[in-house]
Amino acid sequence: MVSGEEALSADEALNAAVVRVAGVAGAIVGGGFLVTAERVLTCAHVVSDALGRARDLPVTAGEEVLVDFPLVDEAAERHVVAEVEQWIPEAPKQCGDVAVLRLRETVPGTRPLPLAASGALSHRPVRVVGFPDDDLGVVWHRGELSGKSAGDWIQLSRADSRTAHITAGYSGSPVWDDRRGAAVGIVVASQRKRDDAQQSFAISVKAALAKLPDLDRELAGDPFRGIDTFQECHEEIFFGRDREIGTLVESLAEHPSVTLFGPSGCGKSSLALAGVVPRMRRESRTEGDGREVHEAVVVNAGADGSLLTRLAVDLYEAVRTGQYGDPRADSVDQVETWLADRGLVTTLNRLRGTSAGRYLVVLDQAEALLDLADPEIEEVAQLLFPVDGGLGAGSRLLVTLRSDFMDAALRHPRLGPLVGGTKLIPLTPMTRDQLRDVITRPLERAPAVVYEAGLADRILDDACREPENLPLLGFLLNRLWDERFAGRLRLSTYTALHGVEGALQEHCEKAWERYGESEPVAAARLLRGLVRVLPGSGTPLRRRLTREEAGPESWELARAFAARRLLVLRGGDGEPETAELAHETLIDVWPALRDQVREDDRFLAGRADLNHDRDRWASMGEPADLLPPDAQLMYIQSWLKDREHELAPEERDFLERARQRRRSRRARGRAAWTAVAVVFALIVGLGTFLVYQERVSTQREEDGRSRLLATYSAEAAKQDPGQAALIALGAYAISPTAEARNAVLRRYDQVKNAAWILSGTEGSVRDVAMSVDGSVTLATTENGRATLFVR
Repeated sequence: MVSGEEALSADEALNAAVVRVAGVAGAIVGGGFLVTAERVLTCAHVVSDALGRARDLPVTAGEEVLVDFPLVDEAAERHVVAEVEQWIPEAPKQCGDVAVLRLRETVPGTRPLPLAASGALSHRPVRVVGFPDDDLGVVWHRGELSGKSAGDWIQLSRADSRTAHITAGYSGSPVWDDRRGAAVGIVVASQRKRDDAQQSFAISVKAALAKLPDLDRELAGDPFRGIDTFQECHEEIFFGRDREIGTLVESLAEHPSVTLFGPSGCGKSSLALAGVVPRMRRESRTEGDGREVHEAVVVNAGADGSLLTRLAVDLYEAVRTGQYGDPRADSVDQVETWLADRGLVTTLNRLRGTSAGRYLVVLDQAEALLDLADPEIEEVAQLLFPVDGGLGAGSRLLVTLRSDFMDAALRHPRLGPLVGGTKLIPLTPMTRDQLRDVITRPLERAPAVVYEAGLADRILDDACREPENLPLLGFLLNRLWDERFAGRLRLSTYTALHGVEGALQEHCEKAWERYGESEPVAAARLLRGLVRVLPGSGTPLRRRLTREEAGPESWELARAFAARRLLVLRGGDGEPETAELAHETLIDVWPALRDQVREDDRFLAGRADLNHDRDRWASMGEPADLLPPDAQLMYIQSWLKDREHELAPEERDFLERARQRRRSRRARGRAAWTAVAVVFALIVGLGTFLVYQERVSTQREEDGRSRLLATYSAEAAKQDPGQAALIALGAYAISPTAEARNAVLRRYDQVKNAAWILSGTEGSVRDVAMSVDGSVTLATTENGRATLFVR
């Protein structure tokens, strides 16, 4: 691995890695160097010499030799047992002759040596540390690589006449390339003559690792992070932001708090964690003013759960593991109480047993604070800026914030002053030169791996079209690394992945075709649960989904997608299991997820409002008045539909409490309405009784009148049967009494055989005269009146 700008100096690196190998009688037989924390790389013949065995006899794994670290002050003259792990003897034509030893214990103060493999092996100034057989001390050799020799060997020439000659005590030692800042070979042999023309030979790192594929894989690791955020431990493979790191460190030196803002995917978190944090630690060490190193504390506002509780858990874990020295806290609850009462800086000082510690607090993904209720935001503000102390004179705050949430943050009544009071620094897209560093420099740290000719430039041209979307570039580089062949990142792989813009999308589509399409219901539930929006904002953000929320079928899909590195699974071993998108870029790049977000935008917005109301209700002491009223419950049901089982337990509990309150209110309403109904029924009953009585009286009166007319009909029938019939019908019409019915029947019987009846004369008819056709009749009565009838 080749060192970057901030790598250890050559002396520090070599001093911490070089070992001496002792023989059975204690004599030094050669050297070697750490390539991992426990593994030493040396020559096979050095191991044979240490065991007192002929070099052509085999050495089996597990045999033991003694080594020490002569240049490490803490480990000087301390011999450590090392077991043979691999032993490959010299083969014809200068091949082989390498061995790997495993230390039984790690040695404090040591660290692996950076390695580099390159085809440029000529005219390179190098140096070698050795342990000559005629001297008990350490002798440095300066030389120059002359180029490739036979087989796996490269030729090493003395730099000048003052340089020590290579002797047996140099075998197995690293050949250090000063320009690359890394070891490029292992001393294996030298000419016996000791004059200015002496030539020595080394095995190239590339050739040695080719013989040791297991060690090669372990050393190479993965120089690309894909879509994952760089952490502090990834500083050595974080490239392209040297200028921005310097700007931020200078700004933090002048201002107590700085806000770094930029679009999603431009690398804000990685810049803060893998760039600024380690740089400030290192510069604190080199200030030489006796002050403490900046202790970095990362507060991830985007993680689920209470920010205060999560921070308390992390700090107590540091206490429990001895990171802060002697334990000064008894429990997580105690640490949480201190954080709430006195703020972060004072709590850290108390845990570390100091009164003036210096801290770099990184508030990452600060846009997530906009999703919190006002009391929770106040809690965060009090945590970072307590009224009685603030950050302290030596501490600094670095905030990362998405630029599309900057306006909302500045307008927020509590976050606005906090963000506005910091120095605002925008993070612009990378330049072409910066992108070139991102693409090429990580491979300098990976021995024996190179790009095929022209591939790096093609990737660079592709990346420059969308320089602000680093996750796409990172994913492509990671896939190229995973599919490398014979030490090369191949152009054919790049073409098959469809370049920077197409690699991640194609990967998502293939994963969806394989796992999601066969389980559409479970897959839709999973995708919905992985995304959230802030209240009043349509911008989707990633969200941690618990296993309980996902359900068995969706959780199995989450495992499958996690295996494809689209999701990150956390928890287990007693901790709640969660799934989360590997990066927010997936929301825009993953077609199935993008479509699901568009389809469920009402559900996501409604859920955001529901959680906002729940957080406010919880922070205010859970008053019943802040539970959703009936109208809001109806609205919630309109977007929730049959998906209530997808909600988190706390969300369902909040809804159930609101519904219980609605049921209680309805029960009380029903009781009140029942009382009103009883009173109303009494009133109606009384009214009905009075109406009934009135109707009974009316009926009796009508019955009397009907009977009177029926009697009168019988009297009238003696003189005028027609009029008597009409009177009988009138009596029946007033009330169908038995008397009226009988009168009608009698009148009918009286006139049923008559064709027509003369009725209406005044008095008894005495004479009648009729026309020939019977249409006109003249009747006279006994009282002298005449009546003319026409029909």
